[in-house]
Amino acid sequence: MSDLVFIVPVVILVAFAVEIIVGLYSYQMNQQRHYSFWNELPFELAQGANKSFLPLHYSAVGVFTILWIFYPIFLFYGQMTDYYYVLTFMASWVVTGVAMAAVFILTYVNIKRHLFFLSILFVTTMLNSAMAAILFFRFPYFAYHPIILSTLLALPAIAALLLAINPKMKKWPIMDKITRQDGTIEILRPRHFFLAYTEWSLIALNFILLILISIGLLIVRI
Repeated sequence: MSDLVFIVPVVILVAFAVEIIVGLYSYQMNQQRHYSFWNELPFELAQGANKSFLPLHYSAVGVFTILWIFYPIFLFYGQMTDYYYVLTFMASWVVTGVAMAAVFILTYVNIKRHLFFLSILFVTTMLNSAMAAILFFRFPYFAYHPIILSTLLALPAIAALLLAINPKMKKWPIMDKITRQDGTIEILRPRHFFLAYTEWSLIALNFILLILISIGLLIVRI
């Protein structure tokens, strides 16, 4: 097992942490208020931050996306015993990386493409979780307490499915309306905007998967 299978996830997590931590700070400094994961979309973190954050934003997203895409190569290096399973896992994982990058970059000017990538993220998150759960059963090389690990790895798929069948999904475009004293109507997002917290939830679920897989591999190695 190559050390890269452990190093790459660490670099991915560091790049993602830099994106979030620096982005939140820059956003607060520029907007004079806190960014809300319940109400605001991933791309709005950079959109509302200071312009000086943009180079770091694109660099961080680029780093964790590229490494995310190449991670399955290090994971299955020398373990190509079941080509159908491995290639399916790789394809889903790669598409997930592209979809996550898209929701961080595409704005509402590209609303159709933005929703397209969100839909893909729903599917690949569930597929990644299911394939990862099978990993510690199907391959003896990875086997170690498979029931415990596979159960944990299957939970993100269940969580993503619950988000997908949430009745609020169909009502996400509906906004709150506030009538001012002068009779004007102001349209605002709900405090808990379904599209926003769903995107952040799916991103979080995939990173949880990455961490769980890494922990499982570390246990196997020990």
